[in-house]
Amino acid sequence: MLLVAAIGAAAQAEAPAASLESALPLLLKTLSFDRNFAARGAIGPFVILVAAEPEKIATRDALLDTLRKVQDPKAGRRPVTFVGVDFKDEATLDAAVQRHHAAAILATPGMSAAGVKAVSEVSMDNQIYSLGLDATMANQGLAVSVVEHEGHLQPVVNVPAAQAVGAVFELSLLRLARLVK
Repeated sequence: MLLVAAIGAAAQAEAPAASLESALPLLLKTLSFDRNFAARGAIGPFVILVAAEPEKIATRDALLDTLRKVQDPKAGRRPVTFVGVDFKDEATLDAAVQRHHAAAILATPGMSAAGVKAVSEVSMDNQIYSLGLDATMANQGLAVSVVEHEGHLQPVVNVPAAQAVGAVFELSLLRLARLVK
């Protein structure tokens, strides 16, 4: 299974975007609180496709450099691998999801509103997670984000978006998360 990451431009977040180095482990840990996580496949690595809108290729490449420096990233007990891809529209993103058997799409800060919508649509069509690093993206339809709140990282769960992709998060996570309904 793969985790697909997409980059582009987001509206100003309600909470500051969390730094990738600190947010990525929490974002991946949050997925393990989905009661259906194990059913999404338990063999092989999560491969994160870092997809960039055409004007954000340099941003994607810098993000890939940062991601590759993260020590031993895991989703559950599965190792995570990062791969860059170009993202032009829903069709190209869907093709990447199909080609790489993606398990999630991560939209990082900088993605356009249209890009966030495409990530959300493709994730729902394929029943895979949609992830972000600021609250605005959760408000725009991504299932899970991580934000910095009062000096601490906090998960943000868009309940309808999570349900739309078949995620059922544990109550213990939902009590700690900011919920978008």
